[in-house]
This record gives sequence, C-alpha cells and structure tokens, in this order.
Amino acid sequence: VTHDSAMEVTRWKNLQLTGAVKQFFPLSDDWSLLWGLSGEAGSDPSAPLDPDRRAQIGGTDLYLKYRPLADGRHTIVSLQAEWFYRRRDGTGEPLHDTGGFAALFWRFAQRWATAARWELGTPTRNGAGTITPAPCPTADCVDGAFTADLQRISANITFWPTEFSRLRLQGATTLPGGGGDPQWSVLTAFEFAVGAHGAHAF
Repeated sequence: VTHDSAMEVTRWKNLQLTGAVKQFFPLSDDWSLLWGLSGEAGSDPSAPLDPDRRAQIGGTDLYLKYRPLADGRHTIVSLQAEWFYRRRDGTGEPLHDTGGFAALFWRFAQRWATAARWELGTPTRNGAGTITPAPCPTADCVDGAFTADLQRISANITFWPTEFSRLRLQGATTLPGGGGDPQWSVLTAFEFAVGAHGAHAF
C-alpha cells in the first residue's frame, strides 16, 4: 500500500515554524568559530495521514576553523559538528530520538585535502526508553526496521587539477549496530565550473 506523503495545510497547526540563530567569534587572526542554535515545530512529517500529530526538533552546531595567514601557507583545518533532538507525539505517549555528525577537514597543500566524517542516528524510543519503531507507510520505508543505533564513517581525499575543477575519491562504511554486517561504498566525483567569476587566490 502506498500513498502520497504530501500533507495538505488545512489549519495553522499544519504550518512548520523554523528558527535559527548564529554567532561568529573571531578567536584570533588564525582561528575562528561559528556557533548556532536552531529549532523547528509543526506537524509530524513522518505521519502525513494524521495532521494532528506534532513534532519538535532542537539542535546545535559549530564550525571551528584554523587558517594561518602568515607565510602564504595553504593550510586549512576545520571541525564541523551538529547534534539534534527530536520529540514527536506518539499514539498516547511522546517519542524521541537524536542524532548528529562530526566532520574533520584538512587542506595540507595547495591542491590536496583530506576529510573524515562520523554520523550517528538513534532509533525512536518512548518515555521509558523502549525502542518503538515508527510505522512504515510505504513498501520501501527503512524507518520501520530502524531498531538500533546506526553509524556511518566516511573518509575522502580531494585533488584540485585547476582552480575551476575538483576530483574526489571517497569511501564509507555503515554500521547497523544491531548485529548486521557493515555496508561498504566507494564513490568518485569530478566537478568543474565555467563562466564568469570574481578574482580570488587559488
């Protein structure tokens, strides 16, 4: 059984309200920090057939960057992280889950950089901490089988042949956390830009 997951807006409670605040901190000539808070509230998009179901999401994120300006070096090191908490109206009790990621980037030469990323998502739990998988509205839905912490680890290396192109090789593994076998993937990407652009140092 399948259905259209789009939710019709029939009352003000169906509207999604989103807010965010960001603050930049220039720690020094070489270090900078961006920190933010965000939130969202409205109808639960995971239950499109029940417009009265509500959901709230709160999150925080940061971006820490090191870029030495002396000696004309091309070094860039950055750490980016985000974490969120979601609460939903269940069938008689609130449901909650959480997740986030952390990513480390290092540009060690003018044309070379590498990065690594870790992601975590937890299954839905009720107020007592019991795992409560969400109902699966479509045949290809994976949320219904999400009964353990899910982790994903990836790493990549990037090469810039020119200032208008980029070549990347990335590998990743997904760890189900419920005793299943890890899933592996490898991908390559080539990007290039054409057209007018502002003057900049490569």
